[in-house]
Amino acid sequence: MATLIEQQPLYVRMPVGQKIIYTASNSAIVAAEQRVKFVARVYITSGLPPVINSFPWSDQPIGTFKTIPNNKGVGIFDFSDLISNYVSADNLCTDLSTYKVRGQEGNKTFPIHVIDRFSMNTNSCIYAVIIFSIEYLDTNITIPGFPGLNNPNYNTIVNVQGVKSRDLEIFNGYSKHTDLLQAGVQLINNSGLNYGYYFDNLELGSSTSKFLSNAPTTQWARSGDYGTLSYSNKFDANIGIDYVSYVKFEYYPELDAGGGVLAFNDQFDRTSGTGAYDIYNAETQQMVIFFGAFPGNLRVYGTNFRTYLNAGDVKSYTIQTFDSTDKATSEKITININCKNLKGYEQRRLTWLNQYGTWDYYTFNQKSVATISTKGTTYSQSGGTWNESEFRIDAYKGGKKSFRVNATETIKMNSDYLSEEHSGWFEELINSPEVYLLKRAVAPNVETLVQTYLDTLTRFVIPVRLKTSSFTKKTVANDKLIQYTIEVEKSRTLRTQSV
Repeated sequence: MATLIEQQPLYVRMPVGQKIIYTASNSAIVAAEQRVKFVARVYITSGLPPVINSFPWSDQPIGTFKTIPNNKGVGIFDFSDLISNYVSADNLCTDLSTYKVRGQEGNKTFPIHVIDRFSMNTNSCIYAVIIFSIEYLDTNITIPGFPGLNNPNYNTIVNVQGVKSRDLEIFNGYSKHTDLLQAGVQLINNSGLNYGYYFDNLELGSSTSKFLSNAPTTQWARSGDYGTLSYSNKFDANIGIDYVSYVKFEYYPELDAGGGVLAFNDQFDRTSGTGAYDIYNAETQQMVIFFGAFPGNLRVYGTNFRTYLNAGDVKSYTIQTFDSTDKATSEKITININCKNLKGYEQRRLTWLNQYGTWDYYTFNQKSVATISTKGTTYSQSGGTWNESEFRIDAYKGGKKSFRVNATETIKMNSDYLSEEHSGWFEELINSPEVYLLKRAVAPNVETLVQTYLDTLTRFVIPVRLKTSSFTKKTVANDKLIQYTIEVEKSRTLRTQSV
C-alpha cells in the first residue's frame, strides 16, 4: 500500500514565507510493522520542473528527511525553512537585459533597478517536488547459518514505494495574517483539510490585475529616479496568448494624468531582445518579470518620453500592460514627476524588498539629516626621536593617537504628507530584510552616458540597515496630517588610513 498524502498546500503557487506542510499516513503499515518512519525526498530546480524517475527514485534529491508517526499514526513535515534557502532577492538583472547604452559591456549584469526595459528573475522563483514513502523493519528474515527466525539483530529495512506531490511554484515572498487563507477538502480520503493563502490573483490577465506591489497606484518620482515594476506571469496554453505582450507608457502635460494624453507614447515589446523571452515555456525565470518603469529608466529607451521631458512638456505618465490582442492585462499605474527640489532639502530615495519578493521605491523629499559617527582604536605614542643619532622633540609626536578610524553614516529622513493608503505599504519597509539607498541620474544628458559595470554597482545602490525599529500606523482621524520619519545606517563603514 502506497503512502497517502493526507494534507498538502491548497495552491501550488505559494510564498516561501508561508508554512509548507504535508501530512503523510499509511494506517496498515503503522499498525502492523515495527520502527515505522515516513520518508520525504525533496527535489528543487530552477528552470523547468524536476523530472522524477519511477521508483526507486534514482534522481538525487537535495535532502532526505524522516519522521516517526505521531500519536495519530501520521507524519507531519514542514519544509518552509528548508526551501527558503533556495530563493533570494534579484539584485542584478539577467544578461539579456540592457542598461543605458551597454554595448561596450558585453554580457555584464547591472543592478536590477537601472534596467532600461525587461529582465527575467534569476533567484526569486523555484520548483519544489516532494516524494513521500515509508520504511520499516522486516522481522521475517531468515539468515543462513544463524539459528532462529525473527532475530531482531538481523532485520532489514523495507522501503515502500511512495507518492509524488504536485509541482510547487515557490516565490520569494511571505503571507500576512490579513491575507486570504482558504481551506479545501482533501480529495484522497476526505479525512483532512488542505489550506493555503491565495496568491493566484497576482497573475495578470485583466485591467484590474495587480503588479507585484502593494504600493499606491499613484506615485511620485524625480526626473532622474530609477526603479522597476514587476509582475507574476500568466500563460494560457489552451488559447496560446501570453498575457503580457508589451508595456505601454502614455504621457500627460499635467499631474495625475490630467490635461489629455500627449501626441506620442512609448511601447516596450516583451521579447528576448528586450531582456525577456520569445516563447513562454514555464521556466522559473519567466514567472516573475521586471521592467524599468521610472523616469531614470525611461530617459534612455523612452524616445518620446525623453523628448517631452527635455522640453518640459510631461508632468506625469501612466503604465499598463497589454496582450497580443491589445487587451489591457494589468492595472494602470500613474507616476507624477516632481522636477523641483522642494524647499532645498536633499532628497533620499529608498528601495526595499516587498511582500512579493520584488522591489518598491519611495523618495523622501522633506528634511533629512546625515550624521557621521566614528569609532577608532587608540594607543599612546612616545614623544621624541628614540631611534635616531640624536634626540629631538617633534610637536606632532606623543600622547594618545588613533590607530585607525571607522566612520559610519546615519540618515534620518522625513516623508511628504501622505494618505492613509501609504500606512500599510510603509509597514513593509519596516519589515523588509533588504533596504538600499538608490542614487539617481543627475547628468543633464544622462541617456548619452556609458557607465562602467563596476561604477554602476557602487554608485547607484548603497546598502543600508534600518535603525527605525518600530512603526506606528497613522490615520487622518488620529493624526490629521500623516508623515513618517525613517532612520537608516549605511551598512558599509568608511575605513580610513592606519597610523
